[in-house]
Amino acid sequence: YSNSSVWKQSLVVEVLFFWAVPIFLMLSGANLMQYRTRYSTVEFLKKRIKKVLIPWLFWSIVMLAYKQINGEYQLSRISIKEIMNAILNCKIENVYWFFPVIISVYLFMPFLSMLTAPKYRKVLWYIVICSIVLNATMPLLCTLVGIEWNTNISIPVNGYTIFAILGYLLSTEEINKKNRIIIYAGGIASLIVRYSGIYILSTRDGEKNPLFFNYIHIYSYALACAVFVLFKYMKWEKIMESCSEKKKNYKDIAAYISGASLGIYLTHRLVMSIELNILRIDRSVLFWRIGFPFVTYLVCLMIVLMLKKIPVFKHIVP
Repeated sequence: YSNSSVWKQSLVVEVLFFWAVPIFLMLSGANLMQYRTRYSTVEFLKKRIKKVLIPWLFWSIVMLAYKQINGEYQLSRISIKEIMNAILNCKIENVYWFFPVIISVYLFMPFLSMLTAPKYRKVLWYIVICSIVLNATMPLLCTLVGIEWNTNISIPVNGYTIFAILGYLLSTEEINKKNRIIIYAGGIASLIVRYSGIYILSTRDGEKNPLFFNYIHIYSYALACAVFVLFKYMKWEKIMESCSEKKKNYKDIAAYISGASLGIYLTHRLVMSIELNILRIDRSVLFWRIGFPFVTYLVCLMIVLMLKKIPVFKHIVP
């Protein structure tokens, strides 16, 4: 927090794109909750370990070596125990916190997949609604009015898992225009409430107030659902065809590029650090904040696509 234009601008970006992690989890649910129609549970778990666990461990070690050399992170002592502690608790690179979360969701997926039968659809909606009310809404409201919410009154399902269930339900549900408008309105309201809440509370406290930075609070669900539904019902074929007179197969190109997304997530902080060391500029410079997200993305994309072509390295950039 700082009472500056840089902080206010950064907050706009943070609020607008807060849906990224929830959407990844929702897509995981949409794509994987019916995995039994394609392969066995053993094969499913093997694929997930190969796609997530191995890359996470590999790039954590790479980041550890890099940060040890340039002094960004130091182990208290060099030992297997200390290294594993640093990796498992994402102390080396904090953006890797996402991997333990998604691994937990994957491990729960064999159970969730049993609930994709039509007769259990209402059960899934019941779990989602109760969780959003008891786990995502009541704790936030109680905090705002000064009441201590008893967290034992909850649905004992991890909030991140709810995103996966919600992604499956929304991907297989036809939503009429009226309900879509309500969902979009909820997403817009989420943006306004979250920006205002962070700004007001942080200005009051003179430091960043953490209340509106929780992925499993109601504002996160509202925004993620709005983005998910918007993309689901957008006329992508028409948009892609209108982008080119030759009408290239943009769907295949988009799928090819999106296949590098997890690899980009794994490598982007390393690339950013190297860019900053080369440029020798402050992170608050507009040139860095506005221009370099695109540069960093393209650099990471090229690195990941090249690594994917090398047999030995293709498994570390899933």
